[in-house]
Amino acid sequence: IGLSSPQLIQSRAVEFTYRNQILYDCRELWDQELGGKVYTGLIFVTTFIVPMFALSFLYISIGVTARHTVPGNSNGDHVQQQNRVKIVKMLVILVISFAVCWLPIQVFNMVFWLCDSCRTLSTQYQDSH
Repeated sequence: IGLSSPQLIQSRAVEFTYRNQILYDCRELWDQELGGKVYTGLIFVTTFIVPMFALSFLYISIGVTARHTVPGNSNGDHVQQQNRVKIVKMLVILVISFAVCWLPIQVFNMVFWLCDSCRTLSTQYQDSH
């Protein structure tokens, strides 16, 4: 199958025994180990790095634009400045929330595919149970 094969084609249900029960583990089975690493790297870049940079760039642009004040009466300027600060805080929280929610699974996937001994330990654990 090649490096460009999607996960749907590469995933298989692998049978293993745990406490005298036959169970199945859905995992990616690649003909070439490099294919799994390249695919995982591309998934990491397209589902985390690109969105993170896009969110950061766009929200920084919005925040910089929101910081510019329009001359006017001083009472309204103070309220507008407070609203701008709230907007910037909200945008920062959104970027941090995205990173906190998606980074753990992305790091796990990268470590699992790039660390040969991690996959070996996983296979040994399943074979022993």
